[in-house]
Amino acid sequence: MPDPGKTLRNVLLGVFPELSPDSCTELFLRHFPPPQERVSRAIEIFAQLLPRQIVRLLVETCAASPDPGAAISCLSELVQATPSAFRGIALEQARRLALFLSGGAFPRERILRHAGRVFWLVDESGRMFSRTELEKEIAETREGDAGWDALRVWHDLHLMRIAVADCACTLDIAEITEQLSLLAEVTINEVAQRQAQALRERYGNPLQQDGADAEWCVIGLGKLGGSELNFRSDVDVMFVYSADGYSTGGASGAVPVAQWYNRWAEGVLSVLTEVSSTGLLYRVDTRLRPDGQSGALVRSIASYVHYYEQRGEVWERQMLVKARPVAGSVRMGQELLDFLESFIYPRSLVTSPREEIHRVKNRILQHLEAKTASSNPANAERNLKLGRGGLRDIEFVVQCLQLVVGGSDKAVRERNTLAAIRKLHQRGVLSDNEQKALDEAYRLFRRTEHRLQMATGQPSFVLPSEHDELSLLARRMGYSDPRALTADVEAARKAVISVYDSVLGPPETGTEIGQILSLPAGDSEAISKLAGCGFRNPEAAHRNLLHLAFGHGDMVPVSAPSQPVLRLVPRLMDELRVSANPDRGLNNVERMLRAFGAVDSFADLLSSHNAFLNLLVTIAARSEALTETISRDPGLVDWMLYSGVLFAERHPEDVDLESRAAVAGLPSTELRTAALHSFRKRENLRVGVRFLLSLANEEETSEQLTAIAESVVKRVVSIAARSLAGAYADNPSYQWAIIGLGKLGGREMNFGSDLDIFFIHSEDQGESQCVDYVTSLAQEVLRLLSESTEYGILYEVDTRLRPEGKHGPLSLSIDGFREYLRKRAAQWERQALTFSRVIVSGPQPHFGEVVEEAVWNAIAVKPAREIIESALSMRLRMQEQAQSNYGTRQNIKTGFGGLVDAEYIAQLGRMIGGVRLWEGRKGNTTTTLECMQSAGLLPDRVARTLMDAYSALRRIQMHLRVNDYRAHNVLPEDEDAILTLARGLGFRDRSDLSVHVEKVTEDMRGAFLLALEFLAAASMKASGGSLV
Repeated sequence: MPDPGKTLRNVLLGVFPELSPDSCTELFLRHFPPPQERVSRAIEIFAQLLPRQIVRLLVETCAASPDPGAAISCLSELVQATPSAFRGIALEQARRLALFLSGGAFPRERILRHAGRVFWLVDESGRMFSRTELEKEIAETREGDAGWDALRVWHDLHLMRIAVADCACTLDIAEITEQLSLLAEVTINEVAQRQAQALRERYGNPLQQDGADAEWCVIGLGKLGGSELNFRSDVDVMFVYSADGYSTGGASGAVPVAQWYNRWAEGVLSVLTEVSSTGLLYRVDTRLRPDGQSGALVRSIASYVHYYEQRGEVWERQMLVKARPVAGSVRMGQELLDFLESFIYPRSLVTSPREEIHRVKNRILQHLEAKTASSNPANAERNLKLGRGGLRDIEFVVQCLQLVVGGSDKAVRERNTLAAIRKLHQRGVLSDNEQKALDEAYRLFRRTEHRLQMATGQPSFVLPSEHDELSLLARRMGYSDPRALTADVEAARKAVISVYDSVLGPPETGTEIGQILSLPAGDSEAISKLAGCGFRNPEAAHRNLLHLAFGHGDMVPVSAPSQPVLRLVPRLMDELRVSANPDRGLNNVERMLRAFGAVDSFADLLSSHNAFLNLLVTIAARSEALTETISRDPGLVDWMLYSGVLFAERHPEDVDLESRAAVAGLPSTELRTAALHSFRKRENLRVGVRFLLSLANEEETSEQLTAIAESVVKRVVSIAARSLAGAYADNPSYQWAIIGLGKLGGREMNFGSDLDIFFIHSEDQGESQCVDYVTSLAQEVLRLLSESTEYGILYEVDTRLRPEGKHGPLSLSIDGFREYLRKRAAQWERQALTFSRVIVSGPQPHFGEVVEEAVWNAIAVKPAREIIESALSMRLRMQEQAQSNYGTRQNIKTGFGGLVDAEYIAQLGRMIGGVRLWEGRKGNTTTTLECMQSAGLLPDRVARTLMDAYSALRRIQMHLRVNDYRAHNVLPEDEDAILTLARGLGFRDRSDLSVHVEKVTEDMRGAFLLALEFLAAASMKASGGSLV
């Protein structure tokens, strides 16, 4: 066997004839560190297969590369695969190839799959490919029987082309990320198109209800939306289709459009994320969609718009800054984003994006600290993405400024981070130094991030701690000394931190919380720190924190707080700071955790479950009643968290079924009544929390509260009837009905609303027995509803609106009811009946229809000036009474321009509208006003003003009542209560709320008077003059 060392020296002497044998050995050892066996073998292969000058070129370019041994070893394998192709290799080709092969194991392993396309990769790495070119090429992968494999090979080839460009610096970092993003867009579009075609064959074309094609679009978010993907980025997407409908039918029949597109989206994800022999195409993340993992995978445009308008949060605005249609119908995707423009970039910000982004950043740092505490704390400082002054901080600064400025200045609405930095600088939002710091740091961090990820093929963001690894990374970055790289990174981080702190303020650290908890109650330092966190009573807040950490003993234990509490408190403080009432929120959270018993266990759960923590703080800060409910029955927490009830919309029929199930099979009145109390408590909690979390608006909440009350009345009637079964013989001729009035009748129940009801019975030959039965039934129903028990009461009941008032019989015959309405009913009674309806009747439902028809016939009158004048007079007396009772305090129900203004107009509309308001007979106040507008009883502008003002005041009323479930209508005087109400409604303070109420009530009163004028116009023509 010849001596390998001697053989290699002879090869090198032949390639470098100007060198001596010793110089050849020195050259080899200096440029190719151990182990040298594979290097020797590679050079020998070159000498066997290639001309001498080519061998020299390859050895020199590899020796000058960041990782000479790895580069020359892999290059030898490529030479062996296609030796003829390398015999004419040029200097620039060799340079690019050596730099690429020095990039890491991931590119070397990938390029060996494309040995026959090496020079195409090298030559094409110097230019930008257009969308048209890529779409033409990917279309060719559909040919033949290769299926998805051909597409994956094509994708891998272009990924390597871009990697060569990155390693060889033939394109700058912005061009690299743009090419990576374009490759992803074209790939996703092709996969989605193929999946759509497969579904058309199976189910036919998806059509909207109007017969038009239901289009689709993939919305790119994050780095994909910003055209700044890296080599191992997750692809953040949302799937959207134009509108609901049905498919035309195919081999497997027809399906709803929503189902069609859900299967389509599942198919797209399956292909993109499938692990094959060439790896996977992309890791796809759809968790940024509405409701996250628990939400629908694909939605219609209308569904997206409704979600963001009703429930969108600041972080979702921040996320949508980068949203961009990347596949499918770009026009349709842009239509969705146009709809959401006012959500993403509102002209005025109720919630500060700075506070929300600051809170997210605090959580990131806490997560990093927790993650690295048990391994290497220095990893947090070396994290280029999440650490202080890293990529995420740059993105947060840019997005925060865009959200603040973008409402009024569309020029800054750039999706790409570097482009946004330039625009913010051009518009004077960023100074010269700030723009330079962010731009340079972003480019440096992204280049470094690419080198890290290319080395392993994994999404890595942490600088190596080992010297050799750091030195190799530095050489790949073009540094001769790793200290120069770390110095540049550190300088860039400091510059970014300076800008970040200037815009957003420095993040908190967990050590501050530890200090606060280590200080005794009443300590001035702790009080000072907590005062800066938004607490109005920082001394009480400190006591509550100590109670949370140590319990309610007389003295604070010497031992440190538990780790779960230490992890929870910083997150809790973040949530409390942006809550409606930090003081009340902290007090009630501590109260609930103590009621739960296992504080550490729940603290652990809350610190790792942000949604649960937000839920608990929202309840604690906004509602004493809901806090009390949970504290008394901690088991309801599991029901809320894990049953899915908070995110499922319930129809009234579903609520009724729940109440039926609650009492089913229970043997006694006591047990059935207890179960009904439990049902109502649970359902009120569900509805209240959904309202507080903006999962349901005011109208939806009213409908749900009405459905609960109606189902409770029906079950109580059933319980009462069963208890009377022994005293009265069953007689099907005993017809009766319970009439609901007020908010129950109008389906507008609020938190704390009472039940306005009365009873009607039929007349027959045994009338006295029927009266006795229905009277007894009424008495038992009223007792069960309003009796105070160990569980509380079900509802306050008011029967004073019945004919003859509180002095009249509990139940009136239908004929007596008709006569009363015809001869003795006052106008206020007729108005009250306009929103009445039968809640339950028995034993046959037909009697209820008879009663409702009697009511409708009695209240329907011809338009008359006297009716309008009487209504105005009653309204003004009601206003005077409110002023007498509450002085100058704002009464949003009966005071000037209160809710009753709109309700009176709706009542008058039902009285004089007759058949024209038939559709509104079973609706609420808003529905009736809409019907009056459609019927020409109100001008459009007046109707719209009444509806808008009514909605605004109902919203205030509902936020006012949700605190204690009492029927409040007057804005509170207590500073703490009014501030909580104002913040819960999105106002800065009580002054802003008061100004808003004054404006709304002025609008309401103006529209009220105009509506009266309009309704009275016909009768006024004869007499002339003006009504008001």
